[in-house]
Amino acid sequence: KGSLRGIQNEYKVEQEDDNGDWTIFNDLFDELAYKENIYAAYAIYGNKYKKFSYQAGLRTEYSDIQTELKLSGVTNPRNYLDFFPSAHLAYEFNEKNQLQISYSRRLSRPRFWFLLPFVTLTDVRQQWKGNPDLNPEYTNSAELGYLKYFENGSLLTSVYYRYRTDIIERLRLSDSLGNVEMLPVNLGTQNAYGVELSGNYKFNKWWSGTASVDFYQSFTEGSYEGRDYSAETVSMQGRLASKFKLPEK
Repeated sequence: KGSLRGIQNEYKVEQEDDNGDWTIFNDLFDELAYKENIYAAYAIYGNKYKKFSYQAGLRTEYSDIQTELKLSGVTNPRNYLDFFPSAHLAYEFNEKNQLQISYSRRLSRPRFWFLLPFVTLTDVRQQWKGNPDLNPEYTNSAELGYLKYFENGSLLTSVYYRYRTDIIERLRLSDSLGNVEMLPVNLGTQNAYGVELSGNYKFNKWWSGTASVDFYQSFTEGSYEGRDYSAETVSMQGRLASKFKLPEK
């Protein structure tokens, strides 16, 4: 698989003087050229032996990324090779009960607008700017689950652990005058533990529903410019959906 992307973004800030003429702020005038070429190869193998089923995979990914400020002449090339293994094992007690265990490593790249170094003024005291030096987040995830089938539905109960590195956080930095600058940075690491329940049920031929709830606790460790931003978070989120089938197709 290959994914090739190029983005051009010109940015300038102008101010109107008393004569009605517009002048450009040279400090806030530049053009960004962003190049992102990603090449990947995948291999997956799976099989079943009696009550055991398994699947193992490996994704190899090469990234060639460069951000360039054309007028300033500042470039930031990055090239790296990554490997992302995955494994899944399941054991069937019977047709309606199954135990699952899995592991995976993956990455999450920063959103494009997080990389734009240009300043966005919220008001005279607050400004937002991106960070072209951002690196992707990496996540190692392990999960143990129990799947139960019913006559008209199923329920999956699982516990998981996730370890993330180079996590991207949006920080608010203020100076002695009260001016606030917001920007994303690669802060540090995070450990997260959680419990998740998800299920589906078919009430009749025309009505079905799905529901899920996720409860987790995370511990973040990291600092920026000598200040500690470590934090502990407890969070819960859920989703409920109902689906109706209309008559006459």
